[in-house]
Amino acid sequence: MKASLRSQVGGWLASRNGLVSNTVYRFHSWSAAQRALVRTVFERHN
Repeated sequence: MKASLRSQVGGWLASRNGLVSNTVYRFHSWSAAQRALVRTVFERHN
């Protein structure tokens, strides 16, 4: 995974938008289960 994408996903997992502004993500409310799944897959491969 490219470093920039890794950074975006890491930011999203920290409830940020993962973009240059790195503001709090407010577009969609993800469930705890969805966040946990993304975190698990992300950590497994990074």
